[in-house]
Amino acid sequence: MSKHLFSHWDHVSRRLRSGPALFLFDFDGTLAPIAKDPARARLAPDVKASLSRLSHRAGFRVGVVSGRALREVRRKVALPGLILSGNHGLEISGLGEKFIHPLARAQAARLKRLAAVLRKDVSSFPGVIVEWKGVSISVHYRRLRPASARAFQKFFRHWVRQRAGSLTIRPGKKVFDILPVADWNKGSAVRRILRRLKPRTALYVGDDRTDWDAFRALRPGNLSVSIGPIVAPGAQYRLKNTREMGALLRRMERL
Repeated sequence: MSKHLFSHWDHVSRRLRSGPALFLFDFDGTLAPIAKDPARARLAPDVKASLSRLSHRAGFRVGVVSGRALREVRRKVALPGLILSGNHGLEISGLGEKFIHPLARAQAARLKRLAAVLRKDVSSFPGVIVEWKGVSISVHYRRLRPASARAFQKFFRHWVRQRAGSLTIRPGKKVFDILPVADWNKGSAVRRILRRLKPRTALYVGDDRTDWDAFRALRPGNLSVSIGPIVAPGAQYRLKNTREMGALLRRMERL
């Protein structure tokens, strides 16, 4: 079972100070509270300031690994010099290149057409948002009436079988992601970043099932932190919520 991070901070902080360190964070539910309308999610000013100060420290690299499109991550974070990964690892910037998974690029036109069809097909479920993200689709149903959630999930599973059977469906918190590549995820992006930077220590913090792949991708000696009440497989430590995430960033600034 994971341990509360602050109860073991002396040990963790020594690890983070032991050499060049890489800090990677999920966005929604980690750096920013989850919003019913994804477009309204925002970094708190103090969180943004902490990320900026950490990214300017010698020996530290900071990154955000998100399910959002890379362009959205860049707009939401709005800080230079960070490593950014979007679309569950299908896009990465900040490593001296702009990486887009070639199979995702090849499927983009098909997915865009599917997003347009799905947007029409979910019109009978007010509150469902179909988001086209350049190389993937997110279907948000957080704003859907709770009484309609079960019917929507049944509809969506049927729609996928009929329209998108060859694609990968990844469930998250009140969201389904439709992805073009089955064997690529946030963990794949983390492994690519680790190979390029070769930090002595890496820390990953996330709150959703999609972050579990990132936890598993970390090397022995790296640190994984899950946010929220669910004990995430592979997470060594936990934090309660995004408020504690803000407190973690303040502690990291004092390393």
